[in-house]
Amino acid sequence: GFDTSIFDLLNPDYPELGKVKSAFESGNNGLAAAEPLDYYRNRTNVVNPFIDLVAPAFTASEKNIADQALETRFYVRNFYESKDPVTGAEIYYSFADKDSGINWEYVPDGVTSQEFRYQKHRHQWMEPQAKIYRATRDERYFENWQAVYQSWLDFYEFPGENPGFPEPGGAENDVDYQWKGLQVAERVLSQINILSYYMCSDNLTPAWLSTVLTMFAHQVELIRNTYYRDSNIRVTQLQAVATAGILMPEFKNAGTWASEACKLLKQELDNQFFDDGVLFELDPSYHIAAIADFINISTL
Repeated sequence: GFDTSIFDLLNPDYPELGKVKSAFESGNNGLAAAEPLDYYRNRTNVVNPFIDLVAPAFTASEKNIADQALETRFYVRNFYESKDPVTGAEIYYSFADKDSGINWEYVPDGVTSQEFRYQKHRHQWMEPQAKIYRATRDERYFENWQAVYQSWLDFYEFPGENPGFPEPGGAENDVDYQWKGLQVAERVLSQINILSYYMCSDNLTPAWLSTVLTMFAHQVELIRNTYYRDSNIRVTQLQAVATAGILMPEFKNAGTWASEACKLLKQELDNQFFDDGVLFELDPSYHIAAIADFINISTL
């Protein structure tokens, strides 16, 4: 059903949400429920520079990722089961389960890296699916996204916006890691794009939009309460919060998200980079990722 708590998260005085506010205050929950969907479908006051809704181009790799997700074979970065002997395309591990539909705790035999457990919670197949949907308008991609994301939400109970996790850095990361660090930050960043790609789907209902938006806002607040003290992960966390504040300004806390994260990002430029411009962790891959995060923020 429709999650009315979304009205507590949106800013009722945001100028473009006037119809939402009027409908909600009149007590007409049916009309109020429909208004956010109508607003987002017709929103012109925000431009997302990271996506192309007019002519979205996609690669063969992205199409492969999107199509395999329809078969419950989810792309987890740097992990794949095999390669197609003819095309060389990666074949991803199957999370299908005959009883539950999806085995979210599945780990392939022989995969000992904890990265597999971390990466699968970043939902890296969902944005390629959304992009392919926008290009093809094939509703199978939307239906799969909705079913899979709902399954994930059902399986992993949200711990609250301030769960009191221990300081990151050790074995404690292996507990509730679906709600920590890069997992949440990457989901927040991708969900902004995903929603835009799917916004005109005939299958997108006010109820599903409210579910996604409500969890989106909760995850942004979760990040704010679990910032890493110092690491490249902190930069991505701040990027996610800032991006949410700038590209989703309808939320009540959007101004705080943007101002807080941008202020802290400026501090991290001094804290994390030496005078010669090298990231303090002295890892080239982390250095490149951190620079990319700052570039993306400056693009907004």
